[in-house]
Amino acid sequence: MSELNDRFKVVAELTKMYRPERFTYLGISIISFLILITSVIVVLIDSSDRSVVLVSMFGSSGVVTLASGRSLYMWKESMSRLFKSDSGDNRNE
Repeated sequence: MSELNDRFKVVAELTKMYRPERFTYLGISIISFLILITSVIVVLIDSSDRSVVLVSMFGSSGVVTLASGRSLYMWKESMSRLFKSDSGDNRNE
């Protein structure tokens, strides 16, 4: 049972360590998502100059994807340390 407690402590330390990074990426994701929604609304309302709006749509969707992926990195690390097995990778067995 102490090994499980040690793993929980490692996860808690990782959570504390990645906290500022998580909030930064969360803020970037929210801002980019708002830009994406605004771009879609502008395309629907005004169809005169779509090139600038389309660039902002693709750019903000890429930033949302990147920031979401980076914010999930901490959870991947935590789960891999929490559920690690002594016999190696058993997923294919």
